Amino acid sequence: MKWCKQLSLAVLMTVVAALPAFGQTSTSSITGTVTDPGGGVIPGATVTVTGDAGFSATVVTNSEGAFTFPALQAATYKVTVTLQGFKTAIVENVRVISGNPANVNVKLEVGRLEENVTVKSSSELVNTQTATVSATLNADQLNRMPTTSRNALNAVTFLPGVNTTSSNRASTVNGLPQSMLNITLDGVSNQDNFNKSSDGFFASVYPRQDAVEAVTVTSAVAGANLGGSGAVTIAFTTRAGTNRFSGSAYEYFRHPSMNTNNWANETVNNTGGLPKNQTKLNQYGARVGGPIKIPGMYDGSGKAFYFFHYEELRFPNNFTKTRSAMRPETLDGTFRYIVGSETRSVNLFSIAAANQGVCTAIAGNVAEADKSSISLKGLGNLSWFTSSS
Repeated sequence: MKWCKQLSLAVLMTVVAALPAFGQTSTSSITGTVTDPGGGVIPGATVTVTGDAGFSATVVTNSEGAFTFPALQAATYKVTVTLQGFKTAIVENVRVISGNPANVNVKLEVGRLEENVTVKSSSELVNTQTATVSATLNADQLNRMPTTSRNALNAVTFLPGVNTTSSNRASTVNGLPQSMLNITLDGVSNQDNFNKSSDGFFASVYPRQDAVEAVTVTSAVAGANLGGSGAVTIAFTTRAGTNRFSGSAYEYFRHPSMNTNNWANETVNNTGGLPKNQTKLNQYGARVGGPIKIPGMYDGSGKAFYFFHYEELRFPNNFTKTRSAMRPETLDGTFRYIVGSETRSVNLFSIAAANQGVCTAIAGNVAEADKSSISLKGLGNLSWFTSSS
């Protein structure tokens, strides 16, 4: 009995840990209306949606000719509408984006059922389902963006409303503070929630370009599916396997032998001569996805899929920096000070060795001195101490 309770508790904790944050989801929907050539609605039409990953679902239009497919994963779908006495209508390349419903209106033409009318276009550009204000980058766009790294969050800086004053990590959206941002990965929070006020444009788990299907930035009138965790939500959706085998491999390489020296090293102190920074980069990876198939045993086409992505970054480098440092004589205890217009020097280590307790006397005199004069016993009237830099 005790063993059963422990097992049940372990299973419950595993299930809860696997659930996304409450109220958040990485799915969306396809809705639309079926009409005849005269614009009248058609009830009873059969609508089937088929996804690249083998997913398929069928509904029938209601009395107003409307249909909806809720909770669809972000992907590209095909919508097929059939009804006796009309040609079969096929709408291809309907892209479903996380948190942004797709609207597909289909007009049936009179004809035989075996006749097809194929429309190779996506859903309507104007979203008539929600008042949400959002912008989306899909996988194709992400891979073409001139980003500084393969972190997909950097591509978000190209969207309208994103202001980048210095580095990408310092970006803000619509002028709001970074504490107003909410970054999710497949519906799960993906940022440091304890440090959002000063470093909110930062993902704890880097969403890599080849592993992301799409990223949607919702800047106003967000739906309940986003969880209400911020005024602006940056939602990433990862790729998934499909019925078609696909993949890629890449490597980005940098080496000092291929680079010129930078301007700062050439002109430092108007003398130049500093060597090139040893900046090296070796970033490589690969992805592959498709149906799970075991020859002679199992064919997962349309049922079971896999997706794998691996990336490694090696970035050993050094940089030239200019820093202020004490002179060698200062490290030996020699400091300079000004009396009137005269610059004098004194070795504090020698004074401390010759006069026990002088440090205590200095501390007491400094505490009583004003900002313009420091009185030290045995050292005269000093205007200030200064180290030689």
